[in-house]
Amino acid sequence: MTKAKTSTSRNRYSQEYKTEALVLGEKIGIGAAARQLGLNEAQLYSWRGKARLALASNIAQNQLRIENVRLKRQLAEQKEELEILKKGSGVLFKSSEEKYAFISNHSGEFTIVAMCRALGASRSGFYLT
Repeated sequence: MTKAKTSTSRNRYSQEYKTEALVLGEKIGIGAAARQLGLNEAQLYSWRGKARLALASNIAQNQLRIENVRLKRQLAEQKEELEILKKGSGVLFKSSEEKYAFISNHSGEFTIVAMCRALGASRSGFYLT
């Protein structure tokens, strides 16, 4: 004896409907919201779980994006510092005046802050000369 296949149609709910149902569930409780909307409680719990996962995923992606930007900026600073040290290696162990002269000569090529940091020179000392 074979069972006759019965087709059950599933209701498709829009994301907006799900969001509003979850808001209602937060206000009056999942059970009461499910009864009011004619839904199964498990359905609302499932929607809430998926919404929380999506939120956690978005937060994690945002944190990764922020970290990526920070690392790219740090890499650019390190590259600039390396280029400064390549050009200014002869000035590294010289007097402050010679370091400031190097900084002044290369101020169009590199930032003053990076050159002072790379050469171990005082930024305020550079501006005073």
